[in-house]
Amino acid sequence: MELATSEDVTLRRATSAEDERIADIGTLIRRADDDVASYEESLANAMGKSEKHFHTALRSIYAACHAMTEDDRAAFLLRKKIKVAKQCRNPYQPMVRAFVKEVDPTCRSKLTKAANTIAYAVSEKIAPEDFRDFVKQSGGVKGVNQLWSKRNRERPEEKIDRLQDREFRINAYLGSSPSEPYAPDIRVQGVGKVLIAAHVMTDGSFQLYRVLDMDEPRIDQLLFRLALEDA
Repeated sequence: MELATSEDVTLRRATSAEDERIADIGTLIRRADDDVASYEESLANAMGKSEKHFHTALRSIYAACHAMTEDDRAAFLLRKKIKVAKQCRNPYQPMVRAFVKEVDPTCRSKLTKAANTIAYAVSEKIAPEDFRDFVKQSGGVKGVNQLWSKRNRERPEEKIDRLQDREFRINAYLGSSPSEPYAPDIRVQGVGKVLIAAHVMTDGSFQLYRVLDMDEPRIDQLLFRLALEDA
């Protein structure tokens, strides 16, 4: 019989601890799924208890998120087929979307607030068992969101950089820059509706930038939406 080395014992203990951690996360995820299902059912049945179910689901989602590492969350989102937008400033926004499958569109803002609440509590290193009291003492979900917004408010220099980058990207897309003349001539291929970007002068004349890459069905959708807004 071959005796196990100290390295083998350490490896087995590490593997066992990791397996236990993953199992615990699985339990928390299933609990959150159940609580979210109860919340969605309360919305669908207009039971009048949706607010209570919402807070229960929020606590369960927080507990699951708190237990996950960044790699765990990435694997979870991949398994749930949730895409993460590059400009997403809150890493827990997609996590809430992953848990909440079907929800009344009027509650979307509530889901955003839920994600902000989770993100702020994580940043404050709030233990899951203290989450409920933390939210309550902070003025509820609304109060935590105000704290989150205050922390993430854009600094003036960041806004200037963002606007300058926006102007640069637009000029690059249109094929011109403030120091260059506008395109003097544009040829349109095909027949039908097109959208054209132009610069209007103070005397009412205009110079063309370019024809925007948009097919006619999308243009019709845009025009129809504008017609409804103008009705």
